[in-house]
Amino acid sequence: TNAFMHMSDFSVSVGAHWTNKEEPLDKILGIADQRMYQDKKTYYRNKPLTDRYRSLTDDLLNLCNPVVLEELIRTNNFQVYYQPKFSTKSRKLAGAEALVRYFKSSGVVETPSQFVRLLESTHSISQLDFFVLEDVCQQISKWMEQSIELVPISVNFSKDTLRQSNMVNKISDLLDKYQVPLNLIEIEVTETLEDTKEEIFYNTLRDLKQHGFNIAIDDFGIRHANLNLLIDVDFNTLKIDKSITDSIYKSSKTRRFLASITNICRELNISITVEGVETEDQMDVINKLQCNNVQGYLLSHPLPLHDFESQYLFNQ
Repeated sequence: TNAFMHMSDFSVSVGAHWTNKEEPLDKILGIADQRMYQDKKTYYRNKPLTDRYRSLTDDLLNLCNPVVLEELIRTNNFQVYYQPKFSTKSRKLAGAEALVRYFKSSGVVETPSQFVRLLESTHSISQLDFFVLEDVCQQISKWMEQSIELVPISVNFSKDTLRQSNMVNKISDLLDKYQVPLNLIEIEVTETLEDTKEEIFYNTLRDLKQHGFNIAIDDFGIRHANLNLLIDVDFNTLKIDKSITDSIYKSSKTRRFLASITNICRELNISITVEGVETEDQMDVINKLQCNNVQGYLLSHPLPLHDFESQYLFNQ
């Protein structure tokens, strides 16, 4: 315990079971393990992570247990959807973002906003990140065998995952396993002001870039605009958050802000993707600002695999 007395950036979960009888050790450990996860469920039910979590169902709270999470992944309760990205000028397919959906036992489908923060807080998110990456690599491998013309697929990685050791090799090993070229996978991460002193996170991004991966910085908006990253991190794509897009048509200040960022990125050879595009008015402004790519409900919702294939890959 002395080793932890002066540390603040960690959490501990403990489950205890005492017995006076002779019982197999694995049975005792199993009971303690279940008590620990029951305590976790009680904790998260009574202390929501953010205002977004006003109520957490048992289906979601069960994800705190990595054994349960692994079983749900194995039984296809998690499925990968694809949201197309389009060239701003031509509106032709330019890429896609892989997004995960959780199909609960109740039949309800949950989006990442409902469970990613929970998995990050319990340090289980890497299981899901690597499931999505492997699923995408498998699909790319199948598409390559069919000689389909492919576009890069973006895969989201949590900062919690990228903080772990040997991440670059683990990601590279998966691409090697399915013989997926580096240029067909883009690693997408959300970078915020709090990350400016996180050398482990930044070093992983640098290692990924040096290895040859394309890096996209997600959710760049006024709330999280960290201009230092334009200098400190070598990346390929800056994704403009929906909070900017929502006001881009009505607010001249927003347009000037985006125009400035676009000019800086053009000088640095960084591509701009605008997220959350829902109206033709927004598209008109984005086109005039010469942003590279767009994604949003105006052109396509996230699609299950079959629909993405039939609408965009098999119909070229």
